[in-house]
Amino acid sequence: MPGVRYWLRQSYMDKFIGVSLIGTKFHVGNILNDYRYYGYGAGIGASFGSTYPINPRWNFEWEAGVAGMWVSCDKYVNKAAGYKYGDLHEWRVLPHKISASIVYLF
Repeated sequence: MPGVRYWLRQSYMDKFIGVSLIGTKFHVGNILNDYRYYGYGAGIGASFGSTYPINPRWNFEWEAGVAGMWVSCDKYVNKAAGYKYGDLHEWRVLPHKISASIVYLF
């Protein structure tokens, strides 16, 4: 997931916005319904975050973002050898990044 950040005031010391490209292949099931999904997704995401200095070399950082993704997958009945139930090809707006990090500055 390559991305870039733009620091709003001072680099590594304040709030920032980011943009990232997303590509994924997935095989998930039994999360929101009784089906499993096998396919791929691609899109672009936007994020917002902030950095808090702990000392001159260490920072605490959080970031959250959403993405617009093209999802193309096959839908199966949720069994190990379940039959194919249908296809799904659509754009979705999804959360793509939630993080809290301790950062070391060189």
